[in-house]
Amino acid sequence: MEPKVSEAGLSFPYTVTKRNGKATIYRYSGERAGRPWKEYKLAVFDSDGKRQLKSFADFGAAVKEAEARLEALGRGLLDVTIVQGPARLDYLEALRLLPPGRTLTEAVKALIARPNIKPLRVADLVSAFVASKESATRHGAPASERYLRDIRSRLKRFKDVFQMEVHTVTGSQIEDWAAEWSGRNRFNSLRLVRTLLKWAQKRGHLPPGPLPTDQLDIAHRDTDAPEIFTPDELRKLLDAARPDLVPCLALGAFAGLRSAEIERLDWSEINFERGHVEITAAKAKTASRRLVPMLPALKIWLEPHRKLKGPVCPVASLARPLSVLTRTSGVKWRVNGLRHSFVSYRVAALQDAARVSLEAGNSPAMIFAHYRELVTPEAAVAWFNVLPRSTSTKINPIPDAVFIGPKRRKSRPREERTPAPG
Repeated sequence: MEPKVSEAGLSFPYTVTKRNGKATIYRYSGERAGRPWKEYKLAVFDSDGKRQLKSFADFGAAVKEAEARLEALGRGLLDVTIVQGPARLDYLEALRLLPPGRTLTEAVKALIARPNIKPLRVADLVSAFVASKESATRHGAPASERYLRDIRSRLKRFKDVFQMEVHTVTGSQIEDWAAEWSGRNRFNSLRLVRTLLKWAQKRGHLPPGPLPTDQLDIAHRDTDAPEIFTPDELRKLLDAARPDLVPCLALGAFAGLRSAEIERLDWSEINFERGHVEITAAKAKTASRRLVPMLPALKIWLEPHRKLKGPVCPVASLARPLSVLTRTSGVKWRVNGLRHSFVSYRVAALQDAARVSLEAGNSPAMIFAHYRELVTPEAAVAWFNVLPRSTSTKINPIPDAVFIGPKRRKSRPREERTPAPG
């Protein structure tokens, strides 16, 4: 027989505490038929939040029931609770949010085990990320204004949709957000978001491990051949261009520089004596320094504009001048069309994707996949002979080792041939 629990010295309502839970026991007393009586009631709240009182004739039995219920509650085993006040509402909401088959204890343990992250809303994360790029990139210098305009535009769309803390963003939500885009636009947007989330993870705003973007197919599969200009179209562009834009067009057409690289290029980085154009790591898209050979056509076009130093491009952005040039020349502009044209005609002239990849700052796989057999060697000759009208020079861009047409087997002199046996 269990010892009787004494209520001597206790005040009522009496509170039982166990496993961070509380239960209240009330005592009622009086007389019935001339005899004294006592009754103890335990306050119980059911799963609908309705308060009920369970009666006991013995105080010890009421305490035992309260402790049992608190123990079960702490282990997540009760559907009917004895939690009171605001904690009761929290408990009921927690039960509602639990996945089927999971207990409250499991959820709490998982929460405790989760790495301590610093909550931050997506809008604040974007502001901090852009500010970091404005001050310095991983190469030590601020990002270009062209790059900053691009990330501000893309990330504004991202933060306008994801008005939440960054650690609550899921991969499926990002996939839905990017569903309206395709091709290069989708690829660039998702790649930027992945960079943003990596940046947040390094600063403790996301837990270690996989990112929400890891489950997405970000790869860009551009199966279309790049759009290029014909030699006749290049001639029209150069004839219609204002004089200070001619070097920019020539560097794109005969050196394959990207528009952003041309906008950042300085005349001091064009070495006429050694015959190359230096693209520094800070100015290259791939952050890798490269030397682009100065082909004869490029040197002829640049020579009249040659300077010791100063920006080659007369404007911060070529977008507006090229838009005007499109109208005056009557030639439809292709995005990065001059660079694509250079690579295409250069591959046709050299038949060497690896060499062209070094000159263009691309991978050989990219060159081989997109530019092989895009134009003919005859077209390459015409392209690299688009020269100022005052020039009578003719340029052969095809090395002696490269043949136009089928290769023929070189025969040995008759005296070197091995006579047939017998």
